[in-house]
Amino acid sequence: MDNLHILQSKNKENHQLIQKYKRSHSPQEHIRLTTAHKPKKKKKNPPEHDKSGIYKISRNNCHRSYIRQTSRSLKQRFQEHTRYIKHNEPQSAYTLHTLNNKHQHGPIKDTMTLLKHIEKPSLLIPYEQLYIQLYHHNNQLIPEQQSNEQNPMYQLIYNRHNTSHPT
Repeated sequence: MDNLHILQSKNKENHQLIQKYKRSHSPQEHIRLTTAHKPKKKKKNPPEHDKSGIYKISRNNCHRSYIRQTSRSLKQRFQEHTRYIKHNEPQSAYTLHTLNNKHQHGPIKDTMTLLKHIEKPSLLIPYEQLYIQLYHHNNQLIPEQQSNEQNPMYQLIYNRHNTSHPT
């Protein structure tokens, strides 16, 4: 009888403790405590070709690149370039270069690279110009995109970068 009495009194104490806990804690606290052990889900980083920003298109058989910006996904922009090539419509320097040189237009994963992911539209053009200037100075732009115009601001940045970071 003693064991049964102890067991009954323990159950009564446990019940009282549970009730006391419930009265002293809000339902939100109970939920927080019971879900605290669950790992938080990480935000998935979208694939590179689903992002916007400054991109480059290049091929293995051509040592020069085409640099541009897009506020849409790289995938959408690549589809436009593909359509221009298929329909023989030189709507961009890249399309003109590809058609003039009879280059093969490869798949996006082999030819298009995101140079800088940019979400803020007001930064697209300045960064695009910076990358174009950098590739131009390194003689890595396709001829159809070459410009003789030099922007003094980008020239200053380029010169400063090269003097502070010698190779």
